Amino acid sequence: MAKRSLNASERGQVIAKQAFQRTGWTQAYLAEQVGLETRQSVWKFFTGRPIERHIFIDLCFQLDLEWQEIAILPQFPIPNATVSEEQTDLEADTWVQKVRSQLRGQIQAQCGALQSSLDITQPVQLNQVYTGVNFLSNLSHQQWLEVSDLQQRQSSSNEEEVPLYGSTLTSIDILQNQDKVVILGKPGAGKTTFLRHMALECNEGRYKPECIPVFLSLRTFATQTQDATDSSLLTYLHQLWQRCGLDIKQVKGLLDRGRVLLLLDGLDEVPASLNQSILTQIQQFSEEYYQNQILITCRIEAQHYHFQGFNYIELADFQKSQVEVFARRYFVATARNSKTGGLTQAAQFLEQLRQPENQALQNLTASPLLLGLICSIFQQRMAFPTKRAKLYQAGLEILLERWDQARGIKREADEFSLSKPETITLLCQIAATTFAEGNYYFEQRQVLNLIADYLQSIAPEPQDFETLWSRSAAILKSIELQSGLLVQRAKEVYSFSHLTFQEYLTARKIIATPETIDESLSQLATQITDSRWREVILLTASLLPNANTFVQQLLATVNDIPSSQPEVQNFLGAVQTKVSTLQATDQPLPITAFYISLILRDDPGLANCIAPNFTQNLPTDLAIDYALFLTVRAMQRQGTQDLPAFTFLPTFLAIDESICADPQLWQSLQDLKDQLPEESADAETLQAWYQQQGQQWQAALQAVMVKYRGFQPQWFSDLNTQGKLKDYFGMLQTLVECLYGDCYVSPLVRAELEAQLFGFNKVLTA
Repeated sequence: MAKRSLNASERGQVIAKQAFQRTGWTQAYLAEQVGLETRQSVWKFFTGRPIERHIFIDLCFQLDLEWQEIAILPQFPIPNATVSEEQTDLEADTWVQKVRSQLRGQIQAQCGALQSSLDITQPVQLNQVYTGVNFLSNLSHQQWLEVSDLQQRQSSSNEEEVPLYGSTLTSIDILQNQDKVVILGKPGAGKTTFLRHMALECNEGRYKPECIPVFLSLRTFATQTQDATDSSLLTYLHQLWQRCGLDIKQVKGLLDRGRVLLLLDGLDEVPASLNQSILTQIQQFSEEYYQNQILITCRIEAQHYHFQGFNYIELADFQKSQVEVFARRYFVATARNSKTGGLTQAAQFLEQLRQPENQALQNLTASPLLLGLICSIFQQRMAFPTKRAKLYQAGLEILLERWDQARGIKREADEFSLSKPETITLLCQIAATTFAEGNYYFEQRQVLNLIADYLQSIAPEPQDFETLWSRSAAILKSIELQSGLLVQRAKEVYSFSHLTFQEYLTARKIIATPETIDESLSQLATQITDSRWREVILLTASLLPNANTFVQQLLATVNDIPSSQPEVQNFLGAVQTKVSTLQATDQPLPITAFYISLILRDDPGLANCIAPNFTQNLPTDLAIDYALFLTVRAMQRQGTQDLPAFTFLPTFLAIDESICADPQLWQSLQDLKDQLPEESADAETLQAWYQQQGQQWQAALQAVMVKYRGFQPQWFSDLNTQGKLKDYFGMLQTLVECLYGDCYVSPLVRAELEAQLFGFNKVLTA
């Protein structure tokens, strides 16, 4: 049985401490990242004491380290053997080392290079970008779950990073206990990359150094051997190793002693006519040479043959921590030998990705394939594209066609196949129907009914129910297999692979139906009050050749809100009063947006949508208000932390007399500064000050802001208690992004809309 604890070697301790210092974290923070209540295990980790295996591996993952390089690996005793057995084992060791040494370069060339994206021909080394993967403890499509169960789990997963299907396992957890494994996954989930990684790990002696790694594309093997007299895996291995001087007896000897790591990639890619032959060969080989470890990859939907004695596992989606690791490695690997530059790019990428307006992009990063695409696009201009629909279209093209093309795979068409345009039209219909019903998850029978309706609409003549139903089921399986855009999340329960694609296809459906587009757009404009429709509205606006009428409808819906909600109208009126007292009034729209989003979202970024980079060079009045308001917000949050970081101190202390023209305000701020502890004080002193004087000091600051800066007392309310104001801001943000984003609005109409933005007309005449 494998040892259940691990400890760091002396060299590993040094490497781990250096990696930890680079992060700038505390031990308490690192413990929190791996789900530990105390930092005791972290302390043991850095001091070389034994800790539980899974905690050791998780800590290494967080520090971006290979755990095998840090740990003292257990040495297993060699069992007693007869002289002849010992001699045979020595011979086997000699053969293994001979083959490994001669084929080492070939395996490195075969598995070591990875295309950085589908649009860039320059490859990167796989070990530079490889990010550890996790596996689901239960296969998703075999779980007996209802739609309501999945909806509830999805809600929990959005609030905290909890895998949709419960706990996950690392590759070490799986491979140390299983010799025969079928690895299932969606297109682009990283199946081939994982298999190549294991080949390289074995090639470098970090995994099964006593074995010879063999990475084999089953599609290539099937087509190359289909006309051969003897097309067995044994014959293939003999031919592969003949150049190393091994005869068939020696090959069998290695297999009999379990000295081969056989990595079989792409079971779903084998042509249908050769499928049964390959399946039979694998089963027979695994039974005859059962001592060897065999890993097979296959798309989930193609798994229709059950290998006896094999364990089936499924690749889990990337979680946030894996996205961060991948991004850092990707940008460093593609930064032309500038590690510092690459890390800077990665930090900018992750910072922008975390912004609320990029939630849809965050959704796509769960797929390693699409994450690589997003990194590549970001790197070209160090920003995400304003035409977001183009990015989603690129992702759609990759999954529907280009990913298979890039890998040289040609799927066989049959009588049930749809053309690419027909497939997109069908997916748009499914997306629009299910999204309008509020369903991210939906029953299989609903999908089949929608497919059947579509088939009936394009059929030259009516078809009987059984024919329609059978063809609908075949088409559903074809979409699952070839693109993975529809995924079986539980038994007979489906969803789109990413919510973003459901939203994008819903928008395409609206645009692609000219006979109902006016009615659809009018109805869609009223949905701006529902945050769930935000991305669909933005995408629809960007896809329209002329969005004048649609944006006018959006504005009318938003401007109707204040008249029916006094809370909103009073807030807008107070903001307008505040803006009118400022010296800088030459940019009323971005200034108004600045205060609205600062107060309601704790972030003045809405102003940047109207005037790019507005917040980078703020007028003096706005800069003072920004610093003061952020100080209040920071104080409010300090009370929720065990050890306040007092992040407000530098912000508040940065206000000096040169930007504060009002002498009474300056004196009041000076009085408040005199009451603060020293900025260099230790944590205990800061904590004691906060508990004794913090709330009183905060109240005094708020009073100064009300008296001298025109703030309203209610503007300091907690962000979570804003209620209707928060909802109004969400609508306003969607409207502003449409008006100033990537949709076309004529200059004349834009000017008319700007005159009514933020309810100016209604507020001023109320």
